[in-house]
Amino acid sequence: MITFDEKIPSGDSLTLNSFVLKDSICGYFVESQSIIILPPIEAQQPPVAFINAPALLGKCHNLILESSSYAFGSLKYQWEHVNDGEHDYSLEIAYLLGNLSDTTSSVTMRTILIEPGKYLFKLTITDL
Repeated sequence: MITFDEKIPSGDSLTLNSFVLKDSICGYFVESQSIIILPPIEAQQPPVAFINAPALLGKCHNLILESSSYAFGSLKYQWEHVNDGEHDYSLEIAYLLGNLSDTTSSVTMRTILIEPGKYLFKLTITDL
């Protein structure tokens, strides 16, 4: 027997006995069956990562990368400066991003770190 105070973890199986539960529409008894408890629909969606940043940046402006990511639970953030051989790369920027806390959802890079060019950044999020 299950009470309202009990929580059933997702993935568990429940067996419904015949002639115990009625459906809410027609009032017929539910046949005996086993069901698997699924997680809430929101929890089944993978987290989605978005980075907001300007397409162009003036030479006197700081670069602000901001996450507008979302998921069902709390998020952990991992920022990276990608060295793919096609885009400009800075060890200073890579060091800055690599040493951020995993709770940092926005980062400001001072103009002194940024040389003219094209940079590639990556944001990986984890739903807790």
